[in-house]
Amino acid sequence: MCAGSIPAGGTHPSSPVESAPEGTPHLDASPCPSMLQQIWAVVACVLSFAMCALVVYFLISGRHDRDKDEEAREYFDAHGHWPDEA
Repeated sequence: MCAGSIPAGGTHPSSPVESAPEGTPHLDASPCPSMLQQIWAVVACVLSFAMCALVVYFLISGRHDRDKDEEAREYFDAHGHWPDEA
């Protein structure tokens, strides 16, 4: 085996986890990856809920602005100027 290579088991033979005496509690190297995954899951849930709420808002709000615009265009066609220019 070459110096610095990792065997197929995935841990280096001189790692402190393998050389710890029997019965010693073994701690993970860092809780950071699992904490980041939990934070990412919470952020993803919040953003997906916000997106669903936005879609529902657009469905409920309807087409009132488009209807007003269409009425203004019909007024322009009939009178030759926009309703707010009168």
